[in-house]
Amino acid sequence: MPCSTIKKDINKLLDQEEFWPINVSQRKIINLDDINKCLTFIRSTKKDAGKHGYLVHINISGAMLKQIVIPAPIVGDYKVIMNSDLFTYAGSGRVQFAEVLKSAPTNQFELFPHGLHLRQIAPYGIVIFKY
Repeated sequence: MPCSTIKKDINKLLDQEEFWPINVSQRKIINLDDINKCLTFIRSTKKDAGKHGYLVHINISGAMLKQIVIPAPIVGDYKVIMNSDLFTYAGSGRVQFAEVLKSAPTNQFELFPHGLHLRQIAPYGIVIFKY
């Protein structure tokens, strides 16, 4: 059951226009964290001009990451669309997020003055936010 649930939810996401950009300007890697082994990228549409879209964060390490900050392309609210660590997706259920997170000032990124402060990210975890 969990395998079919994650496939269904991912297929729903892939139906969104943001995941089929016309050109590469709507799909950008905004952070590659070599120390923590994480990748953060955005998907948006041309009409959104970066004001709306998806922020995808992937932990590509086998370690639970704690007190991590990821870049936020805009200031505002980020709704959690998918958290691969939920029991629904056969995850451990240890990592939970509020339904909506607010970006906050940070000095960790040269091009992004705001970020999302996350208490933890599961090993090999994927978290997708809509902004």
